[in-house]
Amino acid sequence: MLVVFCCIPYTHTVPFYLLFPSFFFGIVFILKNVRHLSKSFFLFCSIVLFLLFLRLTLLWSIRTFPLENPEQVLLTLQMPVGGFISYFVKDFILYIYPVVILLVGTLPLIKKIREHISDIASITIFFVLSLVINISTIAQDIPIDRYYYLLNNKESVTLYHSHFFENEYSVVNEENITVPEDKRNLILILMESMENWPRELIPELYQLAEQNISFSNNGTFSGSFDIAGSINTMSSTISKTTGTPYIQAKITQDTISWAKMSHIVSIYDVLKKDGYKNIFLQGSNASFARTNVFLENHGIDKLFEKENLLDFVNMAEKFKVFDFNPGFYDQTLYSIAQNILDTLSSSRPFSLTLSTIDTHYPYGFYDARCLEKPLSDSEEDLFKATLKCASRQIYEFVNWVNQQKFGTNTEIVILGDHLFMGHLLTQNRTRSWINIFINASKIPNQTKNRLFTSVDFAPTILESLGYSIKNHRYGFGVSLYSQEKTLLEKYGYSSLNSELNSLSKSKEYNDLLR
Repeated sequence: MLVVFCCIPYTHTVPFYLLFPSFFFGIVFILKNVRHLSKSFFLFCSIVLFLLFLRLTLLWSIRTFPLENPEQVLLTLQMPVGGFISYFVKDFILYIYPVVILLVGTLPLIKKIREHISDIASITIFFVLSLVINISTIAQDIPIDRYYYLLNNKESVTLYHSHFFENEYSVVNEENITVPEDKRNLILILMESMENWPRELIPELYQLAEQNISFSNNGTFSGSFDIAGSINTMSSTISKTTGTPYIQAKITQDTISWAKMSHIVSIYDVLKKDGYKNIFLQGSNASFARTNVFLENHGIDKLFEKENLLDFVNMAEKFKVFDFNPGFYDQTLYSIAQNILDTLSSSRPFSLTLSTIDTHYPYGFYDARCLEKPLSDSEEDLFKATLKCASRQIYEFVNWVNQQKFGTNTEIVILGDHLFMGHLLTQNRTRSWINIFINASKIPNQTKNRLFTSVDFAPTILESLGYSIKNHRYGFGVSLYSQEKTLLEKYGYSSLNSELNSLSKSKEYNDLLR
C-alpha cells in the first residue's frame, strides 16, 4: 500500500492497457471473495482510499495551481472562475483514475499483508506515514506562513499614507494627454501565458518581433517580468490598460464595486473620449474574475465573450456545448475577429482587443484542428504543439489584417498577458512575457536593455498611436518611447515588488479602487 502511495506521481506515465490487467485481477478477486472478506477489510480499504484521495488532491493542486504564490491564489479565489471549474474537475478525474485502478489491483496483496498485521497496527502505520509524507510535501512546496499572514491580517490592517504612491502615481486627465491629428486603429492581442519560449516552438512570433518593434530587457527576444498586481489574466489586463497594478487591497467583500475601479482611467476611456469604438473579444466567460465589470465600466462599447458569442457561431462546427474547455478555441476567436473587423465603419477609428486562451496552464487547450500535431499524448508534447499552433495562427491573422484596406492605418500590439503559471518547459532560462508593436506611428529611440513591467504599456500603447503624454507617465507606468526611467529601472525588482505590495495598506490606493 505504501508503494502505491509513493508511486502516485509515476502512475500517469503508465499506459492504460498496462494498468487494466491489474484492475481486472482486483475485480475478479473481489467477486470471488466478497462473502469471505471481513468488514474490517473494507473499512481499512476505505481509509486507505480516503488517504490516497487526500494525497492525490495535494499533488494535483501543486501540479496545477501556483500555490507557491499566495497573493495570486487568494486574489483569484475572491473572484468568479467562470467555465474553468468543469475543466479542472475533468483534469482531476483524469489525474486520479490510474491510482484508483492500481489500488484495486493490489487488493489481493493488501489482504495477504493484513493476515500478518493487526487492523489497528496497519491503519496506524499507514496513517502516520501518509501524514508525514503529506506534511513534508506541504512544507516544501507551499508557503503556509505567507497564507496565514495574508488571511489573518487583511481586515486588521490600518491604512496609512503612502509616500510611494504620492511620488510615483500620475493622475490621468485631459490636460495631461494630447490627441494626435491622425487617429489610428488599434488591435491589441493579449496572448495567454505567451512568454519567450524557445524559438522552435514559436518561430513566427520571433519573426514578427525581429521585423517590427519589440522592447527587450537584453539584446534578444525577451520582454517583461511579472510584478505584484500583474500576475494573472485579470490583474495583468488592468495593469496593461490603466498603468495601475491590481493589488489585493483592504476593501469590502463587494467584488463588483472593486472591479469597477471607478477612479482609474484606462486607455479605452481615453480612446472612447476621442471618438473610438472599443470592442473586446475573448472566447471564455467574461464573468471570470469580474472581467466584464471592469471592461464595461472603462470604455468598452461592446464585449464579445463565450455567452453572447454562442448566438453567432455554428455550434456543430465551432464549439461543443458540453465540452470541458472553458471557451472557444483561438482559431474560432480569430475567425470571429475577422468578421467583426469587416463590419467596422471606416469613418470612425476603432480598437479591437483579443484575449486568447489556448496556451493557458497547466498544459494548454490543444485544438485538434491545429496543423501542428503532438508527438505523443504527453502533457509536454500537447503543450508544445499548442504553442506552435498559437504562433502560426497569430502570424496568419497579422498577415490578414495587413492585407485589408484598413490595415495601413491599423497598429497591432501583441502582448503576453503574464508568465506561464504551470511548470512545463520553464526550466533553465530567464523567463519574460513578449511584446511586439506592428505598424506603430513612430520608432522609439531605444528598444534594447530596458527594464519594464505591465504598468508601462498603457502609456507606451497610447504614444505608439501618436498620443503625447505629459512627462510620459500614466498611473504608475512610464512610456517606453521616452528616456524616462521606469519604476523597475528606478527601484529594482525586489524593492519595486515590496513597494507595490505595500499599496494594499495605502489609503490612497484603496481610495483609488473604491
